[in-house]
Amino acid sequence: MGNSSFDLMEVELLANDTERCYSPFTQISDTVNCLSIVINILHILMLNQMKELKTTKYFFILVIISSSDILAGIIGILFYSCKIRILLLQLTTKATYWIFTVIVRLLGFTAVLQYVVLLMSSLERYIAVCQPYKYSTHPLINHLKVVFGLTAGFLAVCIGLSSIQIQQLRENRLNVVFVERGKFIWINYVVTFISSIIINVLLVKVWKELKGLTPNDSADRRLIRSASKYVIWTYVMHQSTNIPNLVHFVSKLCGISLTISNVLEAVTSIARSSYGIADVFLFIHFNPGYIVKVKKYFKVRTCTNSVASDNRS
Repeated sequence: MGNSSFDLMEVELLANDTERCYSPFTQISDTVNCLSIVINILHILMLNQMKELKTTKYFFILVIISSSDILAGIIGILFYSCKIRILLLQLTTKATYWIFTVIVRLLGFTAVLQYVVLLMSSLERYIAVCQPYKYSTHPLINHLKVVFGLTAGFLAVCIGLSSIQIQQLRENRLNVVFVERGKFIWINYVVTFISSIIINVLLVKVWKELKGLTPNDSADRRLIRSASKYVIWTYVMHQSTNIPNLVHFVSKLCGISLTISNVLEAVTSIARSSYGIADVFLFIHFNPGYIVKVKKYFKVRTCTNSVASDNRS
């Protein structure tokens, strides 16, 4: 019975949470997340057409940045969508609890993963700008995909194990469950805090090195400048989306009214959803030739389709 009562308590909290469906922020959040998913998928397709980038290690960085934004958009819809929450409540108590638990874990994993992506991006840019003579032979650069995969897999296992511990221990004592949940949250906090410190140090050094570079119009030098500025401002933009979340966290500690707290959480959700869209436009800003590539791509596709249609007729 202890097991069932705990499940029921969690589901009832989830049910009360659907009161947010009377607020338009969930519809806005879902719309922005959908736009972010579509735009980043199209962005990856366009990057795949840019041969000058596809042959570089920087191409992988661009792909994982957009891929993490797509994943964040999907998880954001699953977590905040009122329709999905209402559908979950129509399932059995145990199924509702565990599905929502998985969604919450994925939400936390995605947040940490974005910091890992930014850390990898910063390391790649630091080596490219500050140690260019080591770039082609550096072990991290040559095994970037493996390092990223192992790091992401390790985080996924840590978060997964925290869920298994809850499943095993929650039958004994209710307070143990919340202790384990605290450990899960601390995994997120520790990883993001350490990553932020390392990223700050690396990108400050990259920024200083860029200011000291002599003007050069070569294609390689232009790519170094645009890629480095893009990564720097991507990180700045990502950190700025955490400001509403910080205010929301402080408001909960100070016991501010639930209405204000929900508004702050809504702003946080929409800010994080918008990050995925703004990230693509930031890339366009530092790569003016991108729009030309897009127009050329769609023009070629249109001409190809017209020729194929004429041949059939």
